[in-house]
Formats: sequence, structure tokens, C-alpha cells
Amino acid sequence: MLPTPPARATPRPSPTPDWSRSPAPPETVVVDGVSWQRLYADSLPPVDGLVLDGSSGGQLLAEGAVSYCPTYCVSSDWYLLTSPDGILWSVLGQLPGEPNDISTVFDSDFGYFAGGTIGQGGGIGPAGIWRSTDGANWSLADEDTPQPGVCASAKRDEIMEFYSTDKGLVASGTASWLSNDGKHWRCVTDQLLFNVVGGDNEFVGAGEDGTLPGDPEAIFQTLWNSNDGVHWSLSRKVPADVDVAAVDRGFFALTEGYPMNAADGLFFTSADGKAWIERAYPFGSHVVEGLVSDGKRAAAVEEGDRMVGTSAPGALWISSPDGTAWTSYQLPKGDGDEVDGEVALMGNTVVVTGDAGDGGTVMWVAQIP
Repeated sequence: MLPTPPARATPRPSPTPDWSRSPAPPETVVVDGVSWQRLYADSLPPVDGLVLDGSSGGQLLAEGAVSYCPTYCVSSDWYLLTSPDGILWSVLGQLPGEPNDISTVFDSDFGYFAGGTIGQGGGIGPAGIWRSTDGANWSLADEDTPQPGVCASAKRDEIMEFYSTDKGLVASGTASWLSNDGKHWRCVTDQLLFNVVGGDNEFVGAGEDGTLPGDPEAIFQTLWNSNDGVHWSLSRKVPADVDVAAVDRGFFALTEGYPMNAADGLFFTSADGKAWIERAYPFGSHVVEGLVSDGKRAAAVEEGDRMVGTSAPGALWISSPDGTAWTSYQLPKGDGDEVDGEVALMGNTVVVTGDAGDGGTVMWVAQIP
């Protein structure tokens, strides 16, 4: 008799967290006159990690990961979380799962949206746009890119962000798609835009286009402007990656992240998104990441020293209304806590996430006038 083959192992789904548990009150820590609310795992929903997605629809949005295994692993389920103030978080439901790759979530008059790439193996697939009216039940939107490369020029098409215009809702990334009802989408440009900010009749985008003369392998970075958020004109070429932000008196663009010092930091400002002025990098030798803006001011974070219990976890930087002057706010010390580059800004409310010294998540929330 042939031996009985061993039973084939089946993938184990993520455990269902106890969403109903009551979170503990956050800690209040005052640093240099700023009152911070510090939230550890017992003050947050039971997720293994959080990714902030900024604010839209008058609320803060985040993605929470629940891992498949008790120790470190790469497989997890992702959930949509919302908060009116950065303190009280609600879990609406699970986001579209693997093999799809979700890059961003957004709240609009048409409902909730998730954008990314439809998984087809090998990390290659067409752009994906999912819609939900409640944040829990998702359906794939009807858009005109059934195969990779039809609308975009990249092999791996991706939605990186959503933004609202007078013409409708735009999904932007390796190309841009426009929808008038949130259900049906059409490609409006194959311009690659990583980052779009602005509103009304002034939009600015950062992306890449073409190659540098004499070097076909070098892709140059570009700044774009638009009067409607749909049709774009090239404003300026820049020698390195930049992110853009909209503030009360115009726009600015800067390089962020490693490597960074006073010599290679780029900083540009513009009153109209068309003409740009290069200025001195405002952070000196400091390294900032996670640039966000709410149309009035901008925020970024600076990582601290990872020496446990000896130094601060990092700092928050807030811009002036024209983006040229920045103020630094030190985050409260914690035993091994460290900023991880995530920040959200909604009016006076600022939320910063980091890695707690015990391996979990820590979140700092403050009102910055």
C-alpha cells in the first residue's frame, strides 16, 4: 500500500481583531509648551501597524495592518481606519486584499476610494481603483485600462493618489483617470505624476518625464501646473526627486529623505505654480520626510536618534503660510520611540506616527496654532 501523502497546508487567514475593545486614554506630555497626546497600542485599534493617508472628507484616514502570524511576516490584511481628531479611531472595514497592492485611500462625495495595482503575479498589473460607500464593502471601478500599459507608459501601472476638481474626481499615478460619478473612469493623460496638490483653478504636480540630454538612462524630474487638475503644462525640470505642497500663499517643492545635507537639498517656491524661484534649503543639515499640506500650511517630520532612552524620537516641522519659514517642535521622549516618517495635517491638528520601543506603534497628536 502506498503511504498516505501528508495533508497540504492551507493558508491561515489573519485573526479577527477585537474591534469592540475600549481603548485606554492617551498620555499627555508637554514639551516646550506644546501639549502632546501620546498613544501606544492600548490606546489604538488592535492593528500591528498604521500608515497615515492624510485627511479628506473632513476626517483623518489611515490603513491598519493585521499580520498573518504572531511573529514578523510579510503577509497581512489591511483595514480602513478613520478619526475626527487623531485620538479616537474607528475601523470601517477591510480593504481589498492580496494579491492587490493598495497605495492610497481617499474620502469624497462619491464615497471611499482605494487606489493601487491589481495583482497579477510578479508585481505587474494594471492600475486598480476600488470604491466603497461604507469603507467595508469594495467593488472594482470601471476604468479603461484592462491591460498594463494601455493608458500609462509604465509596465506596472499604479494609482498613487486621488484629488477633487471641478471636473470630477481624479486618480493619479502612472497616468491620470477622471470620473464624474465615482463609478466610471476614463484616462485623461499618460503623464506620470507622483504628487498633486492645489485646488480651484491652481494645481501643481511633481513627476518625471523623458531623459536628460546625452544620458538616455537618466530620468529627469519635473514640476507641472494645471488650471483644472486634468490638463497639464510643464513648468520646470529639476535635478532630483521633489515633493510639492500647497500653502496659503502659493506652492513649494523640496527634496526629502536620505541622503540629505545643506549641499544637495533643493527648495523652490512659486506664487502661481508656473514660475519657480530656487531658495536656500530651509532645514540645513536636518533630514525631513513625510511632507504633507492642507492648503494653508505644510508639515514634515525629522527622525531622531534610535539610542534607547537617551534622546528624543524626532521633531515636527511646520511651515509659514508662504512655505519659506519653518518652526521645529520636539516630540516627547520615549524609551526607544522613533519617528518613521508619517505625518498628517488637518487644520490645527497634527498627527505623527512612529515605532514604539517595544516594537509596536506609537502616535503623537497635538494642536499647533
